[in-house]
Amino acid sequence: MEYKFGEYCLHTHSFYCGHAVGTLKEYAESAVKSDVKLLGFSEHCPVIENRWAKSRMDYKTIDTYLHDIDNQKENFPSLKILKGFECDYFKEYRNYYQELSERVDYLIAGVHYLQTSMDKDFALHNTIMGKKELFAYATQYIDSIESGLFSFVAHPDLFAIQYRHFDKEAKAISQDIIECAVEYDIPLEVNGNGLIKEQIYVDGEFRVPYPITEFWDIAQKYPSLKVVGNPDAHDPKNITRFKDDCINFLLPFDINFKSCREEKNKLIFF
Repeated sequence: MEYKFGEYCLHTHSFYCGHAVGTLKEYAESAVKSDVKLLGFSEHCPVIENRWAKSRMDYKTIDTYLHDIDNQKENFPSLKILKGFECDYFKEYRNYYQELSERVDYLIAGVHYLQTSMDKDFALHNTIMGKKELFAYATQYIDSIESGLFSFVAHPDLFAIQYRHFDKEAKAISQDIIECAVEYDIPLEVNGNGLIKEQIYVDGEFRVPYPITEFWDIAQKYPSLKVVGNPDAHDPKNITRFKDDCINFLLPFDINFKSCREEKNKLIFF
């Protein structure tokens, strides 16, 4: 079955991650009310040593989470529901993510932490980025795309939440990320969660932290780039508004959201 933009919602987070609210049942109810036909649960993926424990479910909770999704499939037979995870891709976890992908329907990637050591990672949301961190972000993002593990990659312009000025370096890494996505035929995401966050003051005006217009102005120059939109919901009610928010954001650009379908246990965007 094919799903147009707005009929699919593939980026959601629930109470399981510890920094979102809502049960899986409440998400399914919200999806039905919002005319979503394909709902994907993509909780932040834990790793065995519980790295990033403050923003991930405990590793031991994975089975409970997946069983909960199965229950919602039974409770909402008219809604197509998929199992998934959003992963911070560090190369040492490649085999783990590969094995986990065999238990779920899809994986998505998102860079939330920059790798420094097993004891301390650079949290993008909380720390001002310099050029060194900007280039580390681009490297990790491109590594995620090149891994081939992910159906799409989330919030590619998340760096803008702390790297506030779109200078030549920001332009360069944006172009690198976009060109890599084109080469590997992996969709980039317009992130609805960034659009509802409190605005920040940059260069004399207010803007949302992300997505940023400068990034997508570059993206529109690549007609073969695939673009998806998702709510990155951290509350069931976020599902109700993401379609309009994402459409309005892209209005100034020559970019159309892709539809998707399932094909041989894989999400295909077209």
